[in-house]
Amino acid sequence: MKTPVFIILLSLLLAPSVEADIQPVVINEIHYNPDVKTELVEFVELYNAGTADVNISGWYFSNGISFQFPDGTILPAGGYIVVTENPYTAYQPITIMDKYGVDSRLVYGPFTGRLSNEGERIVLRDVDGMKIDEVDYQLGFPWPTVGDAVPENWPGTGHSIQLVNPSFDNDLAGSWRSAYPTPAAKNQDIYADNIPPHIRQVQHSPKQPKSNEIVTITAKVTDADGVAEATLLYQLVDPGNYIRITDSTYRSSWTGIAMHDDGFDGDEIVGDDIYTVQLPTSLQVHRRLVRYRIEVIDSIGNNLIVPYSDDPQPNFAYFVYDSVPAWRGAIKPGDHGLLGEVVEYGTEVMCNLPVYHLIASAQDIQNCQFNSSYEQVRFRGTMVYDDVIYDHIEYSIRGEFSTYVSGKNKWKLFFTRGHDFQARDNYRNKYDTGWRVMNLSACASPWVPVNRGMSGMDEALAFVLYNLAGVPSPKTNFLQLRVVDNAIEADPSNQYESDLWGLYLTLEHPDGRFLDEYGLPDGNTYKMEYGGGDKKNQGSAQPVDTSDLNTFKSGYKRTNTVTWWKENLNLQNYYSFRAINRVLNNMDLREGWNVYYYHDPQTNLWTVIPWDLDMLYLPVTHWSGVLDIQNCLRHSELNIGYQNRGRELQDLLVTPEEIGKLMDELDAFINPPNANQAMVDVDRAMWDWNPRTASNHRGMFYKNPVTHNDFGGQRIVRTLVTADHEGMMQWIKDFMQPPPGGGSSYSGNGAFFYNGADFLDKEVFDSAIPNTPVITYKGSTDFPINNLTFQTSSFNDPQGSHTFAAMKWRIAEIGIGKYEIDALWESDEITEFNNTIQIPASVVQSGRTYRVRCRMKDNTGRWSHWSEPIQFIADEPDG
Repeated sequence: MKTPVFIILLSLLLAPSVEADIQPVVINEIHYNPDVKTELVEFVELYNAGTADVNISGWYFSNGISFQFPDGTILPAGGYIVVTENPYTAYQPITIMDKYGVDSRLVYGPFTGRLSNEGERIVLRDVDGMKIDEVDYQLGFPWPTVGDAVPENWPGTGHSIQLVNPSFDNDLAGSWRSAYPTPAAKNQDIYADNIPPHIRQVQHSPKQPKSNEIVTITAKVTDADGVAEATLLYQLVDPGNYIRITDSTYRSSWTGIAMHDDGFDGDEIVGDDIYTVQLPTSLQVHRRLVRYRIEVIDSIGNNLIVPYSDDPQPNFAYFVYDSVPAWRGAIKPGDHGLLGEVVEYGTEVMCNLPVYHLIASAQDIQNCQFNSSYEQVRFRGTMVYDDVIYDHIEYSIRGEFSTYVSGKNKWKLFFTRGHDFQARDNYRNKYDTGWRVMNLSACASPWVPVNRGMSGMDEALAFVLYNLAGVPSPKTNFLQLRVVDNAIEADPSNQYESDLWGLYLTLEHPDGRFLDEYGLPDGNTYKMEYGGGDKKNQGSAQPVDTSDLNTFKSGYKRTNTVTWWKENLNLQNYYSFRAINRVLNNMDLREGWNVYYYHDPQTNLWTVIPWDLDMLYLPVTHWSGVLDIQNCLRHSELNIGYQNRGRELQDLLVTPEEIGKLMDELDAFINPPNANQAMVDVDRAMWDWNPRTASNHRGMFYKNPVTHNDFGGQRIVRTLVTADHEGMMQWIKDFMQPPPGGGSSYSGNGAFFYNGADFLDKEVFDSAIPNTPVITYKGSTDFPINNLTFQTSSFNDPQGSHTFAAMKWRIAEIGIGKYEIDALWESDEITEFNNTIQIPASVVQSGRTYRVRCRMKDNTGRWSHWSEPIQFIADEPDG
């Protein structure tokens, strides 16, 4: 039954006034990403837009940041209050009073939590918990883009986001603009009584158009004064005719076409504020980049073009692409026999890896990669990955002394503010943190041509091993790189002239985003080079110069005291780092080079981060392979600690089984099992005899046997079990395990000829350790999860059974992608000998495979090896 109209009208007349309950306090300005990290001047500004003072005692921020206003806090009519972070945790305690001249009586804080640089929901509530105001800001369109210095070479000029007018809806992104911060003052530079239409929800469909498809572009456009016009401006960037943002053509070559909200030509609903335009099929050409902007004008003449002018990517874009084509090539074109045979690699091979497209000028690509006069130059281009357009990025050649050594050279790419690269791992899972810098390894060791054919597995495996050992290390993923710089996608008469560049490997950049990815506090991070440190991340509470690094270096150059080492070096990190170095023979490592140091602001400990791992798996010394922090090992206590950790890694990680499983898992991405063709074959055909390949690298893929000469007259002859990718992978496996392995071998003359397994064993072997215990299962049949009971043999030690100090138990899950080094559960150190343990039922799940081990320690601090494991499949609980 319908309610009579007169009753509805009567209820409205008798309803209490909603207007009287509206609070005039608004969030008016947010400074969430100052460009000088050591100046902690982030703040949230409140403004009272009403005509009466407001008592905000007990009001608090419940989201984004935490802060409660004290009793007696009055926000006067037309007045401002600023809530800021604590500047006294900064290395240079600059306050917003110092920087902006704010009256200290208007400043409250410190707040706890953080204002995220990528976006945050900030909620202000009154003393009763009722929501007063809320802003859910983001970085980049439809919100302003802030964070870097303006201009770039003038630190301290980073902008805040500011509400154009306190009467506007501050939860609409279009109500905000970026400008130099104005805490506790009117947003004068961007203030307006009326603004152009709000534009948001800009999108194109399909997201990855193909040739001859209609592309529909829509945007929501609203304005209280009415929308007079909405125009799409588009720019066509054809392959071989790249338009840089710095070119005059970029500013002039835009074509306008009207957008409409009339229900025709792709517009779905009349008058729903969704303005639409369809770009015809004739514009969609394979490999064409299409940029676009939107210009709007309201009924009183206010106009706006988006993206905003503060966005370093001041256009939207899409890339027309049909698919990755098949590719034809020979290993050595023109040669007789198998090397000269032209092979076609079908689309199933060419599409097996993620494809990264770099769109750029052919001359810029040539200068970047093959002209040493441009080594320090950054060029402009566009990266396309995962259907996302990263426009106006910069790229350069990467490396210190290895930039133009191999011919297939390395890249470094720099992404723009507000447009971090969203990388994915080899399983296509997104990383938690976006990248501003991306390093590309060429999978072609510059100084070790005999390792051509390792296809990036040398670096990828090494970084995974460090990470599994607990050493924070760059994450990597394999990709196919294609460079669109020519009108023709592939020259049928020249296999080397095409978009295809081959197999590459991303290397996560050890900067602030790296620390975020690993959940590490914001600290100084240095890349060691030229005997000093190149700072890659500035910690907010750490020195702005290199004094902290210099002090650390001065200390570790000496033996120093055990206490000093424990207070300054992350010893467990270093022990693991050194042990993995030995297994890999990281022979390019030496003091002051090819490593990062991270200074934790909370613990004051320095942590080693591996870097530059393209000289591995050869039994020669090259450089020393050590850092001067090894001075800690002159102390018996610390050397015992290193040996303990090294033996643990021998038992749990660098075993033939675990190394083999890990390598097979990684190699499957670039060389799928049972596949006749793979990207490793494509890469060989592209680069083994490429004219751009350095002469000493040509024909080096899988050369067998092969001779390598190194420093000090060291010479080895390496023989693979088979002269192919599989044989090269077996060499890596054999290098890290005791003989006989899979049959790879070497011979030669020189001062150093250990493989990795021998090298580690030489350093961590200790005849004084306790005997390895033997464990047995004592629980119910079939290993029920509630009765996993194990027993160990007695403690035995070369110094006598009276030296028992402690014992530990551990359990780990075994399976695809599961590695024994990652314990599910470890007991505390048990200091009174007890030969029986029951694993907590909450640790395991039925149907899964586990390993249990035990080890023991004597009163000198020496741990035994872990026992041989008992492996089992857990069953349902008894009873």
